[in-house]
Amino acid sequence: MSVNEKAYNRRKPFTRIESPSYDDTRARVTGRGFDCGCRSPFNDYDPSVLEHLGMIVFNIVGALPTMAFKKLLATMPAWVPVIRENVPESAWRALPEQEHEVEGILSESFQTWTDVPVKQWHLWYDWNFHLVPATGYKYLHGLGNHGRNMECEWDCGGMGDYDFDGLSGRRPTLDKPGPMFGRDWAWPMPMQNVWLTGRWIYDCGHASGEDKTGPNVGLMRSELHPCKAVATARWEAVKFNENERHVPAIQFMFFGCRRGGYKDFRSINDQDYEFIVDLPKEKSETVGFPIGHTPNFAVNTLLVRPRLLIKLDYEPFKTAYGQKAGAGDSADPRIELLPSVRPGEPPCQARVCIPLTQLAGNIDTYGVIVSLGWFDPTRIRAAKVKKVNIAFTHIKRFDIHEGFVSGEGEWQFKVGVNGRWHAVSDSGVSRESLSMRLSIRETFYLAEDDELVITAHGMEEDSVGGIMRENGWDRTLKDPDNAPYTWNDDIDQRDNNHASGVAREMVGKLATTLNNQNDKLGVINPGEKFLQTDTANPITLQKLMELKSQPGREIRCQLTARRDDNRNKIDYILFYRVTWEDLAN
Repeated sequence: MSVNEKAYNRRKPFTRIESPSYDDTRARVTGRGFDCGCRSPFNDYDPSVLEHLGMIVFNIVGALPTMAFKKLLATMPAWVPVIRENVPESAWRALPEQEHEVEGILSESFQTWTDVPVKQWHLWYDWNFHLVPATGYKYLHGLGNHGRNMECEWDCGGMGDYDFDGLSGRRPTLDKPGPMFGRDWAWPMPMQNVWLTGRWIYDCGHASGEDKTGPNVGLMRSELHPCKAVATARWEAVKFNENERHVPAIQFMFFGCRRGGYKDFRSINDQDYEFIVDLPKEKSETVGFPIGHTPNFAVNTLLVRPRLLIKLDYEPFKTAYGQKAGAGDSADPRIELLPSVRPGEPPCQARVCIPLTQLAGNIDTYGVIVSLGWFDPTRIRAAKVKKVNIAFTHIKRFDIHEGFVSGEGEWQFKVGVNGRWHAVSDSGVSRESLSMRLSIRETFYLAEDDELVITAHGMEEDSVGGIMRENGWDRTLKDPDNAPYTWNDDIDQRDNNHASGVAREMVGKLATTLNNQNDKLGVINPGEKFLQTDTANPITLQKLMELKSQPGREIRCQLTARRDDNRNKIDYILFYRVTWEDLAN
């Protein structure tokens, strides 16, 4: 069974249709990652190997951090396909890679603060999507998952146009830590509906429990990792060529890339994806026009039907990986207006097809923002739109994280507003610093019911970050012949002795990071309010206008982040200023 229709809903303005992954009858998967290739650090390794690895760590850091060491060994391998369940181990190699889809509402959308920095595991930090799977996709959320959320991860180094091994200098930085930073990718925000597709795996590093008497106990959480494509949508006014001014619109974003990080996809042109997208609701206009050849002819009344306008924007995704699709590559989205449910009413939905099977050649990446709005000859729609300016000015810090010492590490802050993401770093933040100045500004256009949505997160960088920023070759694990270990032949394989050799190389590389991980800063998510003085988040343009009734008057706003380890304490407060302006007639 699959979905081929949806109810109109501004909170969930699109849905995937005809998804091969949709199944509202299937039970949740078991979470038995050990049955699919995850290893037990206590049962799959010879005691002498563990003792040897422990001595390496002891000689470097002076102690054996048990939990960190256990997590490191559990990454041999870190992720295994769920489709191996109930399949004999001898047949695993012959299993084809399968793509699975999920859809749901995001509770969090952020770039992680720490990851295994070895290149075989991560090119750069992952982007994490935490969502509650919608009906039809709940089986993907296995019995080993805690809570309602399912995590989907995508390596920002994989999806970006970077050169990690060469001398070109095209690598992520703390100020631009992903290809979506500093550009309007309409990248997903918390509280948005999101669709994702990718590799369905068990995360071996997150077992819910383990019996030391046998390897086939303990449950692992299921994820999509890496992702292959993502879609989301936002309500925002757009300037179409056919109109004189901005009009209310829906912006549907689709981004796909065959490069995932530790595991890539063979291509992105193996199937099409179709969605139903809600449109701004409109009424047929009754307009008076003089019809005839003489001034004496009466003015007749005409009923003007809305005309859908379409704008396709590929330009923001020029920072994505490899050979990129663009306008004219035979794969422009196909848009079809759907008839209204009620006769006589204008249509309020469109069917959007992303026809990737039409891509010619070796295209690595496809990214497009599809804007849909209505022709506005009388400016009735444009009258609903205001220009909005936002400026993030500074952060007031309340907490110094454990282990932070003046002059050490790097402090990084990331903020997203309506799908636009920015990052700022500062190596000079001292223990005594009480604030960090920001200079982040954005301008966009909103109709009265459109929302201003803000999210923020960040990190204090320690040893993990230092390794992550090394040249790719230098952080690649190699065998005794100096040949790089490969994921399929050396890491995701069942020879425990061989896996122990890879583990020894990893411990030698990462021992200094085991008790010196990057520290997570507090997170600001829409829908969460800590202090009474915090500004509503999200907030509609109409409510924003009510705070300061005059256009151009500055509205001073703030949002508070809680500490991650103590939700009753403040980590920092983000200060920003907003103005709205009327547009010229």
